[in-house]
Amino acid sequence: MRTILILFAFLLSATVGIYAQDAKPNVLPGRYEEQRFFVEPILENGKKLNLFTDTGGGLFIYKSSAENLGLISSEGKATSPIDFPKFNEGSSIPKPLGSKGKIYILAPKEG
Repeated sequence: MRTILILFAFLLSATVGIYAQDAKPNVLPGRYEEQRFFVEPILENGKKLNLFTDTGGGLFIYKSSAENLGLISSEGKATSPIDFPKFNEGSSIPKPLGSKGKIYILAPKEG
């Protein structure tokens, strides 16, 4: 049993080492302001996003912003996930893990 645990630990550390060697730092376009981090990628159409980063937050954009950025038409559904937008080379951000390459569009409640 001890031999199996040692072998498992060795294989796990070897696997982690392989991935760690392939990982490259990803420099994100952004700024730090008033103890908050923002990323500012630029879309292929040249429009700049200003996204607040939050480790516990959801991945969404308000419908009005998505329309202004040209990500959806004014007829687009408010809660439909859309494909993660394409960004200019050198000013992009990676797709968040677990997002399945989608981003949600939210409309504020009326009333």
